[in-house]
Amino acid sequence: MRLNPNLYEILERAGVKIINLDPPSWENFESYLQTLGETLGLDSENAIKKLRMMKTARSSSKNFHAFIEATSKEIYTCTPDSWAANLISLAGGVNAAPDAVPLRQGSSIAAWGAERVLKSLENKNLDVYIIQTGTMNHATLKDFYSREWTKILIEKGVKVYEVPEKYLSRPSLLGLEKGLEILRKIFLSGD
Repeated sequence: MRLNPNLYEILERAGVKIINLDPPSWENFESYLQTLGETLGLDSENAIKKLRMMKTARSSSKNFHAFIEATSKEIYTCTPDSWAANLISLAGGVNAAPDAVPLRQGSSIAAWGAERVLKSLENKNLDVYIIQTGTMNHATLKDFYSREWTKILIEKGVKVYEVPEKYLSRPSLLGLEKGLEILRKIFLSGD
């Protein structure tokens, strides 16, 4: 609608029902599923049950400290209330950037920097480094290994993985399921 501000009026005059569903936060994902089901004329009860089941089935991994590289530019990470941080917790991990501050109100991205990543390592709060790949971050494992400072992480035994952005930061029921599966495998492989 921002690109064509008149579109809303045109569609409304044509009798088209319009609903604006912003990507849901972790806390309101259940109500988002309910609204989506009602809008599409679908029963959302099974989706809500599945969501509740996934949220209560905590992993029994050893609580590895995991850092998510949301973007490689200046090393940004995810905020503690982000979809990705909640997935880390649900999969049995611990967010290695628990005090990350959003870039702006409502943002799920926070500046972190290489120095703070290394400080986490120094404080023994870093076991797994996850590179979120996709639209927000085009970095790869090859890019990671070419950075001078990452050699220290490798020497200290930090495990490094690439995970598609759609499974870490894009709210969807299928993405949640796949993201949990990937993260649980990562955390269990570190045992």
